[in-house]
Parts: sequence; C-alpha cells; structure tokens
Amino acid sequence: MQYNVVLSDTQLTTVGFDKSDKEIVYDPYPVSQNGQPLDLTKTKIHLLPERIPINFELIDPILREHAKAWISFACKSYSNFSLMNHWKFFKKLEVGDEAKNESEIEETIEQQFRELMTSDISATTKSVLRTMYSWFVEESFPFLMTIFLTCI
Repeated sequence: MQYNVVLSDTQLTTVGFDKSDKEIVYDPYPVSQNGQPLDLTKTKIHLLPERIPINFELIDPILREHAKAWISFACKSYSNFSLMNHWKFFKKLEVGDEAKNESEIEETIEQQFRELMTSDISATTKSVLRTMYSWFVEESFPFLMTIFLTCI
C-alpha cells in the first residue's frame, strides 16, 4: 500500500492513498489533555506521565495515518489510557495486501468491525468505537464510510 504523507507549511499533515481518491488532513503536533506536546511524524510516541508506548508501525499501513489522525484529535479529550485502548483497536484491524481497491478495503474492515461489535466487549468500548467511526465519517476519511452506515 502506497500513501503520500506531506507536512505543509501550516503544520498540517495531508495523506493521499493510491487506492482512494480521498485525502486526510490532521495536526501532527497536537497537545494532549495533560499538556504534553506529541510528535505524530514519528513512528513511536510515549504518553506521559505514564510512559505508555504507542508504536504506529504495529498498525496496518493502510490505517496507520487514520490512527495518527484519531490520536491527534482524541488526545485533547481522552486520557492516555483511553488513547492506548484506541491504539490497541487499530492494531487489531488487518487489511493486508489482497485488497485491491477502496471497496475491497472497506469490506475487509467492515467484516472485522462487525465481528468486534458482536463480540463480548463492553458497551462502553462499543460506544467509543461508534464515536471513533462517526468522527471518521464526518471527516470523510477513506475506507471507513460504509462501516458506520451499515454496522451502527
């Protein structure tokens, strides 16, 4: 999977994908709820003071920038432990190289999301997942549009 990441003069990151005509834009230098400046241009960050490691290399490449964009948005509202749980969710999703286009990627993610939503995870976790996906839909992120519309 190829994607093009560009850091602009306005300190926003724009990501384009070879399997979608959509782009995503996010702040790569957000400040967390507890005042910690984060650098999402790196592959690893540590959320302080807990020193919670977040390694973006462990997330499927097609969703890596989605995860960074979510962390950039969510770090202002959620605790570090919540961000770690969100990262763990992204880590579970696998698209793989067999998906050839945007709709196949959407189908793969949708299937995994349906399995998660019908599993024994808590209602609170399901609510957080709904919040995440509604944000992705509102922001018009690629690969996640049909999930929200069909699963929630």
